[in-house]
Amino acid sequence: DESVHLNSLFNQDDHGISPSAVILQGNSGNGKSFTVQKIMMDWASDKLYKQRFDIVFHLKCKEINRISGKKSLAEILSYSCSLTSDEISQILQQSPEKVLFIVDGFDELKLTQDHNFMSPHTELLQKAPPEVTLCALLRGRILPESFLLVTTRSTATDKLSDLFKGPQRFSEIMGFTEKGVEEYFQKFFQNEELFRKAYTFVKPNETLFTACSIPVICWIICTTMKERFKIGAD
Repeated sequence: DESVHLNSLFNQDDHGISPSAVILQGNSGNGKSFTVQKIMMDWASDKLYKQRFDIVFHLKCKEINRISGKKSLAEILSYSCSLTSDEISQILQQSPEKVLFIVDGFDELKLTQDHNFMSPHTELLQKAPPEVTLCALLRGRILPESFLLVTTRSTATDKLSDLFKGPQRFSEIMGFTEKGVEEYFQKFFQNEELFRKAYTFVKPNETLFTACSIPVICWIICTTMKERFKIGAD
């Protein structure tokens, strides 16, 4: 029930417990994928988690669905970065407690079998269907010392919670507040006259303004209005 900043997602709670896994949940279009891209960018720019994590991997479940055959975790990770699977294996074995895995779009992962009955999978180099390997990582059977940040639509949160290892933290991406919508319009148009013209058109329309709380919809509305302004349309 309180707002959380990105830099405090892995901080200790009131009981002194640090989460090993953080779930970022939210509706479609609310900015989950954009948020983890921001985290990756800020980490790479030494602005976020630099002391906490030596390496961050970004896994997209949509892409994992397209990987065929049996693969080890290192092989799956090699699809999303320029390192070879051997190089990745060496890095992960050196200091797993300084590794963050970002898993984006868990609700899109195609599970071909019930995760409760998946065969035990504990070795970093052990090969299995990609979704089995990923679930073993989420369970903490592979690299239990590492940290996880997983995005999902709210519909898959219970399934994900059953899978997770260790202490968990749930955070929800709510979308824009009323003030956030106004700020977005201002930054989008970068022109006080156009900003006022667009915002005063949308604000009285309750349906349209409510839709703007979803960032991707807000972008669509601003883009459409900007194009209309350009051609002088009503």
